[in-house]
Amino acid sequence: MNVGTFFWSDKLLLISLIAAIGTSLLHTPRLSYVNWHVVVNVFCIMTLVQVYEKLHVLDFLAGRLISKNNTERSLIQTLVALTFVTSMFMTNDMTVLTFVPLVILIALRCSFSPIMPVTMITIAANLGSSLMPFGSPHNITIVSTYHLGIFQFFGYSLPLMLMSVVALAAVTFLFPKRQIKVGELPQIKVDTKPLYIFIPLTIIVFLTVFEVVPMEVTIALIIIATFFFDKKLFKKVDYGLLITIFCFFIAVGNLGRIPAVANFISSFGRTPIDTYLTGIVTCQVISNVPAIILLSNFTKNAHALFLAINIGGLGTMWASLANLIAYKRYKTGYGRDIFKYVMTFSGVNMAFLVVFTIIGLFLL
Repeated sequence: MNVGTFFWSDKLLLISLIAAIGTSLLHTPRLSYVNWHVVVNVFCIMTLVQVYEKLHVLDFLAGRLISKNNTERSLIQTLVALTFVTSMFMTNDMTVLTFVPLVILIALRCSFSPIMPVTMITIAANLGSSLMPFGSPHNITIVSTYHLGIFQFFGYSLPLMLMSVVALAAVTFLFPKRQIKVGELPQIKVDTKPLYIFIPLTIIVFLTVFEVVPMEVTIALIIIATFFFDKKLFKKVDYGLLITIFCFFIAVGNLGRIPAVANFISSFGRTPIDTYLTGIVTCQVISNVPAIILLSNFTKNAHALFLAINIGGLGTMWASLANLIAYKRYKTGYGRDIFKYVMTFSGVNMAFLVVFTIIGLFLL
C-alpha cells in the first residue's frame, strides 16, 4: 500500500490531516499541543492487542463458550456478554474485528440473519469499553487530560456499565428461542508461556494510564518484549489511528490560539449539561475520538464529557470507529441485505442513543 492509498482509504485520518494542515496555515503548530501520554498508551495497548490476537486467546475462549449454546437466544446472549467483557480489555475496535466474522460464520452455519447479532455485539463493544481506561482511546484521553485517579475514573464508569448490562440483557431476551446447532468450531490451542510476560505488562500499561508508572518505562518494556516475541507484530499496529490522534491534537491546539474559536467552543462546555449534550452531538458528526480531543481542551466538566463520549459512540454509523469496522466486516463477510443492515443498525443504535442519553442525564 502506497502513502496515497494509506491516507485515502481512511477517511477519518484524511480529515484529521487536512484539519492539521489547514489550521497550521493560521498558526505555527507546536509539538507541545500533543498529549504524548495518550499517544504512547494507545500504541502500547494496540501492540498488546496484536500479541493476544497472535496467541488466539480470544478465539479459544469464544470457541469454548459458543459451541455449548443450542438456542438462538442463548447464543446471542453469550456473544453479547463475551463482547461486552472483552472490549474492556481488548478495545472496542479490536473486539468488533474479532467477533463480527465469527458471528457471520455461525449465522451462515445455522441459517439465521447476522444483522441483529452484529448490531448488538457492536453496541455491546462500545458500551463495554467504557468501563476500563484502556477500553478505548477516548477514555485514555479523558484520564490523561483531567489526571483522573483510579477510584475517580471507576466512579464515572461503573454506573454506566451497570446500566449497560441491564439494557443489553433486556434486549437479548427479544431474540427467539429457536433451536440451533452450532457444532464444533475449529480447535485452537493457546501457547500460555508468553502470557506470563504479557499479562504483567498489561497491568503495567493499566498503571501507566493513571500515571503510576512512567510511560517511558512502559513503552520500552512493550517494545522489547514484543520484539523478542514476534517483531512482525509491529507492522500490524494501527498507525493510522496514532497519526489521526496526533493530527487532531495539532488541529485543536491551533484552533485554541484563535480567541473567537476558543470562546465559541468554550461556550458549549460551561455547565455539565451543556458539555454532555454537546459531546453527544459532536460524536454523531465527527466520531468520539476526535470529539474528545476537541472538547477536552475547552471544558472542565470531566464527568459530563466521559458520559457524552462513551454514550455518543452509539447512534450514527460514524459515531464510533467500531461501528464502521462492523459495517466493513459485515459487507465483506456476508455481503447481502446491505441496505437492511444499515437501516437496522442505525435504527437500533439510535434507540439505544436516546435511552442512554436520558440515563446519562440522571448519572450526571
